[in-house]
Amino acid sequence: SPVIDAGDPAGPYQDTDGSRNDMGAFGGPLSSTPGPQSPSADLFQLLVEGPNSNCGGPLPVGQLPDILVDCESFTMGFADEATDGLDAAFNEVEQPPRPPAGVFDARLLQVGGISKGQLVDVRQTPASALGEVVFSMSLQAGDGGLPLVFTWDPSTLPVGNWTLRDAAGGSFFARIDMNTNSSFEITDSAVSSVAVVFQAENSGECTYDLPAGWYM
Repeated sequence: SPVIDAGDPAGPYQDTDGSRNDMGAFGGPLSSTPGPQSPSADLFQLLVEGPNSNCGGPLPVGQLPDILVDCESFTMGFADEATDGLDAAFNEVEQPPRPPAGVFDARLLQVGGISKGQLVDVRQTPASALGEVVFSMSLQAGDGGLPLVFTWDPSTLPVGNWTLRDAAGGSFFARIDMNTNSSFEITDSAVSSVAVVFQAENSGECTYDLPAGWYM
C-alpha cells in the first residue's frame, strides 16, 4: 500500500516503534495496534506526480520513499467519527507553508480554510444521498514542469459517483469520471487547483411508479 510509512516524517508523528507513520486511519502515534482505528473508515489513495517523480507510480505502488520528490500521495474518504476539522485519529496533519514557485507542491485544502492544507482528508460519512462532497486540492508544478499525472485505483473508491474537475467549472478540462478511469494528466499551466467530487449513487434522480390508470 502506498500509505505504509508515508505519513508526515516529523518526529512527533512517528509510530511508537520509531518508524515513519502510515497515512490515513492505519497508524500514527495514536495507534497502539495495527489496523484501522475506525471500522467505518472507507478510504482511497490518489497519487499526483510531476515529470521528476520518485514515487514509482502509477498506483498501486510499493512503499513510497521517505522523502518524496515531485510527487505526493493523498488519502481521502469517509468515516462515521470524522469531523470537518483536523482529526488526529485519522492522521490529518496541517502541512507547512507552501514552498516558493518552482518547487512541486500539492495539498488538500481543509474545509473552511482553517489549515495550510493536508495530505489526508477524511470526512464524516454523508448522512443523506443529497448534495456533493468536494475535496479541493491546490497544485504547483516543480522545476520539471508539466504534465502533472493523477492516478488512482477505481476499485478502491467508496461506493458512489466520483469525478475529477477543474476548480473553474470546466474551463480547462472536462469532468473526469474516476469510476471508469484510473489516471489523468494536467498539461495546462493555468490549472492551479482541482476538485475531487463525490456524489451518492442515484442522488440526482427520483423515480416513482404510478398506480395503474394514473398519468403525469
